[in-house]
Amino acid sequence: MTRMAGHRLDPLAEAEIGAVRAAILADARHVATHRFTLVELDETPGTPRGARVTLLDRASGRVAVVLVGLSPPAIASWDDVPVQAPPFGQPPIIIEEFRELQAIVTSDPAWVAAVQRRGITEADLPLVQVDPFSAGHFPTPETEGRRMVRAVAYWRGGPKDNGYAHPIEGVVAVVDLNAKRIVELWEDPDPIPVPRTKANYHREALPPPRTDLKPLHIHQPEGPSFTVDGWEVSWQGWRFRAGFTPREGLVLHDLSIRDGDGQRPILKRASIAEMVVPYADPTTNHFWKSAFDSGEYGLGKLANALELGCDCLGLIHYFDVPAADDAGEPFVMQNAICLHEEDYGILWKHFEFRTGTHEVRRSRRLVISFFATVGNYDYGFYWYLYQDGTIQLEA
Repeated sequence: MTRMAGHRLDPLAEAEIGAVRAAILADARHVATHRFTLVELDETPGTPRGARVTLLDRASGRVAVVLVGLSPPAIASWDDVPVQAPPFGQPPIIIEEFRELQAIVTSDPAWVAAVQRRGITEADLPLVQVDPFSAGHFPTPETEGRRMVRAVAYWRGGPKDNGYAHPIEGVVAVVDLNAKRIVELWEDPDPIPVPRTKANYHREALPPPRTDLKPLHIHQPEGPSFTVDGWEVSWQGWRFRAGFTPREGLVLHDLSIRDGDGQRPILKRASIAEMVVPYADPTTNHFWKSAFDSGEYGLGKLANALELGCDCLGLIHYFDVPAADDAGEPFVMQNAICLHEEDYGILWKHFEFRTGTHEVRRSRRLVISFFATVGNYDYGFYWYLYQDGTIQLEA
């Protein structure tokens, strides 16, 4: 395991996540059916370095928020929270539930009959793709206090076929994830045929790539202009600490810029607090959809491993991010954050014909970024810092 982290705002180190898990497993309140839905740095000001863990008991549906100190590792508090009652709601959907949903839905006789009315045969069922979609909070007796998702499905013509090209419209399974069963089935009375035209984008399904582009090389023979010390980054007067949470992904802490002989504080904390995707489509498969991709799925938990020369170009510094799986086991997300510089055209320019003065300066920006894939959506988040003091976020 990696060493313990140094600064109070550094992301939890792999060894720290292991210590947090061990402290919870040793507590009498822990049960075997607990899942670690979120393991985050506790950023509460003025407190010693610690972790905040959101536990879901998959047997009972109960949720607890546990604060664990790290010097030494010990439970600081263990609070049961009421699910769905504001401001708590439900913990995010976890990978284990995503994998279980397929069997829950495709083994339900009523659901099978509904998709068969749309041309899906018994032979098609092993390849049908089922996606869990957060159900939202509709305070009805059938759903109150339950851990609900609405499952939509897609036909696939083969193991690598893009199911999103073949939606099974007009059939939505309302699933209780803890009870592991469909509690309600929505079906339109008039079946819509499933589109079968392929729309694949994996390399084997495409024609040869274009060959008319000559190589474009980015060289920094003297190295980058930024410096990295652990999780702290300095560049052109800017200074900040990089952080990462399983919900938000990339976080910038204590962002400041040089002002005379000191550093002028600009932002205490910057992150993607939430990202909402409202579908605004009145049909059965979509009218209820308004995905909160940070809180309901976790942008940080779904971060990509970035690759040199493809996701990022130039002289790159990557940050590996320690994380926890559903059982609380630590692992490392390789190359989750990319840091590099980019040329950004003209910063300023003027030609004065009377004096023959012609001056031009090029602009450069610092880029710190990460990618997350949520279902069939790939999101790139780019924080830009400019030499003129501008801060920009691009999604």
